[in-house]
This record gives sequence, C-alpha cells and structure tokens, in this order.
Amino acid sequence: GKADAGYRTSNAFITRKEAAVSRMQVIESYKATGFEIHFLNW
Repeated sequence: GKADAGYRTSNAFITRKEAAVSRMQVIESYKATGFEIHFLNW
C-alpha cells in the first residue's frame, strides 16, 4: 500500500517505557492497516 509519511508518530516521551509502549501502538496501527513491519537496528 501507499506509505502515509509517518503521520502516526509522536515525540517527547518522558520515560523510555512510555516511548516503547507508543512504539508498539504505532507498529500495531500500521499492521492493522495491512503494512508489513521490518525492524532495523541501527
């Protein structure tokens, strides 16, 4: 499908835990709309 330019993301989390939870929410949101997720560690 067409990329949505990353409009589902947000910044400025106070804790690493909050950032990790948000990351998983964004990933699940993309997966729910048919995107295939590839994790890149860099």
